[in-house]
Formats: sequence, C-alpha cells, structure tokens
Amino acid sequence: MAAKRKSMGDHGAVSSRSLPAIATMIQSPDAVTVHEGAQRLRKLVTMRDTSPLQSFCVLSASDARLVEGVVPRLLGLLPPPGVLPARGSLQERLQNEATFALTTFKIPQCEFLVAHRATVVPALVHMMQCTEDLEVAFHGIMLIRVMLLQDSPAVLAVLRTTAYVPRLIELLRTFGLSGARPAKTACSGGDLLEETLHSIGGFAATTTENRDYVLAEGALFQLLAFVDQCRRAEAAGGGLLGGLLFGGPPRVDDGFDDEFDDEEFGEDYDDDDESTFVSTADPAFVAAVAALAQVCGGDPLPARQHVLTALPTLAVLMQHEDLSILQYTVQAVSQMSKGSLYRSEIRATNLLEYLVNAASLASTTTWLELISSALDAAHRVADDGDPKKRAERLVKAGVLPVLRSVLLSWPAMFRYACDCLEDVCQGTVAHVEKVVQADLLADVVGVVRSTADPAPTKERAVKILALMATAAAAAPRLRSRLLRLGADGALKHAQESPLLSCESKSCAAKARRKLAACR
Repeated sequence: MAAKRKSMGDHGAVSSRSLPAIATMIQSPDAVTVHEGAQRLRKLVTMRDTSPLQSFCVLSASDARLVEGVVPRLLGLLPPPGVLPARGSLQERLQNEATFALTTFKIPQCEFLVAHRATVVPALVHMMQCTEDLEVAFHGIMLIRVMLLQDSPAVLAVLRTTAYVPRLIELLRTFGLSGARPAKTACSGGDLLEETLHSIGGFAATTTENRDYVLAEGALFQLLAFVDQCRRAEAAGGGLLGGLLFGGPPRVDDGFDDEFDDEEFGEDYDDDDESTFVSTADPAFVAAVAALAQVCGGDPLPARQHVLTALPTLAVLMQHEDLSILQYTVQAVSQMSKGSLYRSEIRATNLLEYLVNAASLASTTTWLELISSALDAAHRVADDGDPKKRAERLVKAGVLPVLRSVLLSWPAMFRYACDCLEDVCQGTVAHVEKVVQADLLADVVGVVRSTADPAPTKERAVKILALMATAAAAAPRLRSRLLRLGADGALKHAQESPLLSCESKSCAAKARRKLAACR
C-alpha cells in the first residue's frame, strides 16, 4: 500500500499543472537545471498510457505561450551540425533530453522541427546512438520517420549528410543479428528493432538514389542475414514467433496502391477486418521482409549482383505459409519481374510455381491484394517472348485451377485473371482446351454478358473469346464445345452492347465469323 501511495505521489509531482515550472527550469541558464526540467517533461509524457503519437500531444494548443518559450531554448541546446558531445558527458545527456523534449510538442504536425531540420535532424541521429537508453534511441528513429512524412525532400536532404543509414544498419546488426534483441521500450510499447527495419525500408523506398545508397552501405546483406535467422528460429520453434492477430502486413510506404474496396468486391469483403487470418510471424520478421521488398524495388531495378543475391532467400520465403510474409515477398518478385532482365533467373529458382501457390493460398482467405499481385507477377515471370512457352509454363505451374478457385469465390477478380488467361489462350489448341476443361470459359462468357462488370473488363473477356475462336478454327471438337457453352451468343451480345468500343465490337464480329466458318 505504501509503495502504491508513493507511486501515486510521484505521478502527482509531475502533472500537467507543473508545466510552467518545468518550462522555467528548461529556460534556466544552468545546464543541470535544464537537464532536470527536460527529464521531468519526459516523465510527464511517458507516464501517460496512450499511443506514442497521442502521448506526444500532451502540450495542447492552450499551452502556446509555453511552447514559444521552451522550444527556442531546447533548440539552442542542440549542437551545430557535425559537432558531437563526448559520450556519457552531461552535455550529451542534456542534448538527448532536449531532443526528446522537442518530440513532445505537436508531433503530428512538427512544422517547427522540419523548419529547424538542419539542427534537429543531426541531433535525432545522435539520439539513435544512445543504446544505453533505448527509449531515447527509439524516439530518435520514430521522430525522423514522422518528419519524413511532413516534408520528405527537405528532411532527406539533411539525412544524407548524417550517419542515419549507417546507424540504422548498426542497430540492425546489434539488436537483430547478435541475439541481444531489446525488449519493447517502456513508454511507447514500441520495438526498437521493428522501427529500425521500417526506417531502412522507408528510406530506400524514397528514391532510387537513396535505395542504392542503402544497398552500398550493406543493408541487403544484413537484411538477408536477419531474415535467415528468423526462419531458423521459426524452424526450431524458438522465441521469435509472435502469434499476433492482424488483418494484413504493417502499412509502410511501399509504393503499392491499395486498389480494393468493399463496393467493388461486395459487402462481405473487408480489407481492414482484423480477423482475416492469424499471423504467427514475428512482427520484426515481417518488417524485415517488407524492407527487403523495398530495397529490391524501384525503377530502374538495383544492380544485377543485388538481385541475384536476394533471389534464393526470396524463393525460400515464397514457401512461407504466413500471408504477411508472402505479401511482401510477392511484391519483391513482382518488382524484379517488371523488366525482362532477371526473368530467366527468377524462373530458375522455381518462383513462378511459388507465385501460383501464393495465389492459391491467398484464395482461401479474403486477401485479394495478394492474389492479384501474385497473378500479375506470374504473368510477367512466365514471359520470355515466346507465347507457346509462356502458356506451357503457366499451365505447368497450375495457374488454371487457381484461377477457377479465385473466380468461384470472387467473380469481380476477373480483371486480375485476364493476363494469365490471355497468356494461356495465346498458346496452342491444347492450351485453350485446358482452359475450357478448367470451366473457365463459363466465367469469360459470364463477364461478357454481365451488366455489373465495367467496360474495360468486358473488352478483355471479348479478346479472350476471340483468341479461343482463333484456336478453334483448326479444332472441330474445341469449336463444338465453344458453341455449346455459349461463346457465340456472348460474342453477339458484345457486338450489340452500347458499352463496348468499336474496336472491341469489331473483334467480336471477327471471332463470330471464325466460329461460323468452321461449322
């Protein structure tokens, strides 16, 4: 009981009513007094049981005069760029506390921090070196991320002049690869390692120049080593399994648009539903794979040696059963496949089959973005300029039953299946017959006749029917099946549809003539 009263008394001693006194201490000419005042302000913020960003809003707009008096003094305590205090000195502790105190003022906007970026950013990077006080290091990393959201180009220009990226990689090596992973930080519940991984990936995703800078600093090798460590820990049933419940991977700026909405896919689909699946992957593992996708992406793609170094690990990750891991791995492979430069190497690691398997696994959930990303990547990876080989690769990889499974559950996903369907139908008669045998012709006919599908999707379906009709010209049995399953009626419907373009109507007319000429 006495301990409880003491705890309550301590909290009362540093309450919001003591802000004016704290402000006076911070504005004192005496360094020790300033240090004590900054510590009290830090305690006032960190004792609040709220989220990190909410806790930083303790000083509201009503405290404008307090902010005006304290902020200039705190900024004045920060050293000039390039000047660092001695480790463990009072000046260093004062600088860290002053920088930490700055994070308490209007953090969601933080205009004044961005305005003073030339002074604040180097001080924050120095905070990241404070491994004796992980709370300080954590907030140094996090505040830089918030400032990047506020004014990315201006802050990036200053970051490139500091040891920001090398320090992030050092933190990954220290707390990710040494086995000395820190516990979650006290006030925010944030994880220093997770923040470090998100920051590495986020910085790499800003520009291709920054991505190359991150790669040149050795980030790829550290990320691959950490991912391998996480995989081995999972295989051994070690302590890196988190058992977290969440509906998708953490949202970072990964350059991929979220195209999905409830109106398109129906009221039963909710991409924010937190019960979508149970992830058993450590959040830091997920963050590392997300960072890996970001350092492997961009246009132009990274240098060849980096891509070839990452491919074996990506091939292993594509066999992971956790959808959050799969999502970022698919994004990495999808980025690499956008140019034809690395497609043969990607196919050599069996990634085409793994992409189709990822779409199949995702089809058992409501993770439609993963399905579309996997199918899109499979379409590109299979392509080497030879339509027949491309069709054969996709068929052998098992794409047709996956497409059927997806379309049975979500007919609106047809537009994401079009590329793979077209690829197969541009192959041989045998390939088109396999499409019909997989019951996919009914889906194509249904889209052409549908009143709900948009015109561009209907036009893609018309093109697929036209490819089938071309193949049927030399295959009477296939022609009979097309006619029996309603291909001619769907093409006639397309000819008469006011929604379709003249080009699509002409395509439908030519396809009908091919079917008629074969009768």
